[in-house]
This record gives sequence, C-alpha cells and structure tokens, in this order.
Amino acid sequence: MKSSAGDIPKYLGTSKELNEAAKILFEKISSGKVKIEIFKKYKLNDIKQAHIDLENRKILGPAVIIP
Repeated sequence: MKSSAGDIPKYLGTSKELNEAAKILFEKISSGKVKIEIFKKYKLNDIKQAHIDLENRKILGPAVIIP
C-alpha cells in the first residue's frame, strides 16, 4: 500500500477520523503487522547531502535524519 498526504483528505474528512486512523496505524506498526522499510539514513552532519539527494530524486523511499 502506498499513500501520500494528498490522498488523506479523500478518505478522512475530519480530524477525529484522521486521529483514529493514525492511532490504528501506529498500533499496527508497533505490533509488527505493518513494517516500514527505511530507504536511507543520514547523520545530522550529512543533512546537506540528504537535501541534494532529495532534490536529485535519489531517495526512493522513506529517509530519516539521525541526530
């Protein structure tokens, strides 16, 4: 399943619905029923490279910044 922030209003009309859906999603992530694969991890010192990679579309999935 793929989703983006632009899709959310189509299915969740109120903030109450959004909060309930987020709660369910995070419960499933915590229990291991939904797995998030991180594409790339960047150290905070490498934030410039992360931005360059994002601009150049080299990031093909979730990326995180590690403090």
